[in-house]
Amino acid sequence: MDTLVCSDQLLLCPAGVGIYDFWMGRELNPRWGSWLDLKEFCELYPGMIGWTLLNLAAAYRQYTSTGHVTYSLLLVNAFHLWYVLDTVVNEPKILTTMDITSEGFGFMLAFGDLAWVPFTYTTQARYLVDHPQVGWGGCRQLTLKVNLGWLATDCRSCGTAADATNINPITAL
Repeated sequence: MDTLVCSDQLLLCPAGVGIYDFWMGRELNPRWGSWLDLKEFCELYPGMIGWTLLNLAAAYRQYTSTGHVTYSLLLVNAFHLWYVLDTVVNEPKILTTMDITSEGFGFMLAFGDLAWVPFTYTTQARYLVDHPQVGWGGCRQLTLKVNLGWLATDCRSCGTAADATNINPITAL
C-alpha cells in the first residue's frame, strides 16, 4: 500500500489505513510559521546535538569514576564530534536528501531523529565508559587509518557531487 504524492506536493495522499498514515506521515515538509521546517530541524539538530551531549556525558562519567578519560573514549568523542560538526556546517546539503524531499514527516521519522539517533549512535561511548579498549599507540594507528580512509573515499566531494546532481541534474553532467 503506497502513498501517492498529491498535486500540491505538500501533502502525501493518505493510504487509507490510519495507523500507516500516522506512522509514515502525510505532510511532506511541515512548517512552524514561515521560518522553521520541522522535518529539517528534527533531522539535524536534536538528534545530532543529543548524540554529542550523550557522548560527553559518557566521558564525564568515566572521568568521575576513574579520575581520567581514556584515549579510546576521547577518540570516539572526537570522531563523532567531527561528523556532527561537518553535518551542521554543511546543513544546506541535507535539503536534497531523500528523506527531506520524498518522505512524509510521521512518527517513524520523528522517533528515529529524536530517539534512535542519539541513543543508538552513542553505543560505542557507553561501552567504553566501563571497558576501555585502546591505548595511546592504538589510538594513533586508528586515527591514521580513519584519516587515510576519509581521504581515500573523499566523502565530502562525493556528497557535494550528489547534492549538485539532485539540485540540477542537467548542469551536473
